[in-house]
Amino acid sequence: MLRKFIPVSIIVIFLLNFTTNDKLDKQPYRVIHPNTKLSKVEEDRFLFVIQVDTLQIKSFKVFNPWDTTMVVDLSSPSARKSNNEKVAAILPPNLIIGKISVSAEPFHQPLINKEDSFPFEKQAGAKGILLKDTSLASIKILREQNALLASVKVLGWLPVEVNNFGKRKNYCQNDIISIPLSLEPGKNAIHYELETKEGKLISDSLNVYYQLEIESKKAPDEYSKSIFHIAENDTRCFSCHENENERKSSVISPSTCQSCHGSMYKENFVHGPVDAGQCETCHNQQTSSGFKPKFEVEKESEVCFECHDDIKEGIAKKKFVHAPVVSGKCTICHSPHASKHEFQLRNSTNQICLACHDDKNDGNHPVIFHPFQNRKDQRNPKRELNCVSCHNPHFSEFKSILSSADGYFALCQSCHNK
Repeated sequence: MLRKFIPVSIIVIFLLNFTTNDKLDKQPYRVIHPNTKLSKVEEDRFLFVIQVDTLQIKSFKVFNPWDTTMVVDLSSPSARKSNNEKVAAILPPNLIIGKISVSAEPFHQPLINKEDSFPFEKQAGAKGILLKDTSLASIKILREQNALLASVKVLGWLPVEVNNFGKRKNYCQNDIISIPLSLEPGKNAIHYELETKEGKLISDSLNVYYQLEIESKKAPDEYSKSIFHIAENDTRCFSCHENENERKSSVISPSTCQSCHGSMYKENFVHGPVDAGQCETCHNQQTSSGFKPKFEVEKESEVCFECHDDIKEGIAKKKFVHAPVVSGKCTICHSPHASKHEFQLRNSTNQICLACHDDKNDGNHPVIFHPFQNRKDQRNPKRELNCVSCHNPHFSEFKSILSSADGYFALCQSCHNK
């Protein structure tokens, strides 16, 4: 009896396994990139790629991380009254609030920081929160401290929606959706939602850690590096993104790169080779290479110096050279592609400097209560006061890489000339 039962059991188990695998193959969507829910990357330009079953899914929505920083005037009662309206007017109408950070330097007081967080699950509109009387309690605190200016940073998520599968629009075509995202240094929560043809809502999220090499703080151990251009993804994408000539030679043209990475061309500051479509200046264009840089990481500055020979000359001649410059890793501070910050900086000037020099953010640098932000630069009124107002980011003849050609006291007198 037992002998008769064993073959039947094996057949039943086989069928159960076959049925389960068949169901797994028919899932309504599959995230192609990143390949894990905890990924780390070294660029703030990030592609979120998902494959959907167009017979089951009606629409797809991803919530793009978004941020802006504004300086608000607290110097008069009328200015203080309009703060919330001013901040809210700048924000996109469909922005979902994530975090509000406020910092200010009250007159003859240490720097004050206040932060409020809002859970994504509630999906509250940023404008609604900012226009409530009880919102931005941090501004109220700053008023009581007699602050003159406040820096307000708003972080949140801006929904990007794809409704018409099979029609080439902004985000790939057919069953593959590729949406470019901008990341903040540190942890970024990427939320997405899919609506089935039956009206069922499927939602999930993943975390991407954008790691600035300059920071001493590293990504948590559970995060693993995520690379898009692997053989499997290249095979899938190049069926559409290569023409016949490129397939024969296995070489990608600049126009092919732009079809996926076009969003970087829209940034405020685009690196010259990128803007000219000369990707091959730095990247190996053979598909088998995964488009890795041509040069060794330790020698990246040699590529930069082919154009920026003035920096190379300064390193050789100047007495004091900034550590990242000495190391020859220009991309620690600069994005080789594009950025919303001048000089393709990976973050704002002060945030990059404070990533290493966090001890200078105590309100006592270079002397007690001296401002280093939220003020106009007296030496250059067109820009805001920041670290490079006094320091050269590359090299100098003076200790602490001071930017004045005549030394410390001359630097002070350039603003305090009375």
